[in-house]
Amino acid sequence: SVGVYGYSVGGRYSTTAAMKPTKGAEVKAAVICAGGTSAGVKQINSGAPPTLLIHAKDDKVVKYEGATGMQAKFKDMGLTSELMLFPKGGHNPISGKSGNRDEFEAKTKVFLEKYLGVAPPPALIEEEETEETYVSETNSALKEDLDVAFGSHSLEKMDIYYHGDSAKRPALVLVHGSGGDKAKMGQLVDLFAGWGYVVSSINYRRSGSSGPADIGLAVKLLKAKASKYGVDSNSVGVYGYSVGGRYSTTAAMKP
Repeated sequence: SVGVYGYSVGGRYSTTAAMKPTKGAEVKAAVICAGGTSAGVKQINSGAPPTLLIHAKDDKVVKYEGATGMQAKFKDMGLTSELMLFPKGGHNPISGKSGNRDEFEAKTKVFLEKYLGVAPPPALIEEEETEETYVSETNSALKEDLDVAFGSHSLEKMDIYYHGDSAKRPALVLVHGSGGDKAKMGQLVDLFAGWGYVVSSINYRRSGSSGPADIGLAVKLLKAKASKYGVDSNSVGVYGYSVGGRYSTTAAMKP
């Protein structure tokens, strides 16, 4: 039960591999996304495996007529194939932005289970969940101080995660990207806190020079409260993502 899934040029190559396999490399099913072409039509033969073709009508890189041509050839030869043709989606018709993702996942799952086989569920690793306490690699319970104001604006607030022991630790200020929020940086908080850092995740103003200025204010407050949060005031860094990365660059290079 081995199948092949190819996207774009990978779809063209997967068509060739599926329709004209070398000995011992035969596949049981093929999924070709944004890779159906007129050349693929010519490769279809009586030994072709069940094939799912996925394309969008507004694809300007690989025209959708290649996929419809392949579907017609499969039908004419009495072979098994399905066509998922979306009105919109461009050259990546299954991206999250396309609006086609749910239909793609549902239909592809049915196709693969029918022609390739039903896979057993993945093994699950059960982990003990806690709501507010994270145990770092140093085995000290992580504490949190939420919505700490570092300015007068409603956005100038940060969540501070610290270890509550006697150690003086380096600290990282996390700066989210456009559309983000300090409360959505949990994975990075867990990562860096697990390495022993004090972590501060901030919200900030996003106009003009306000972003870099707010990062600076957050760093200053973290240093001023070093004794409370167990911070080594000489070891404070900044981590920025997307627009937060640009603001962090300015804050770091021109503090």
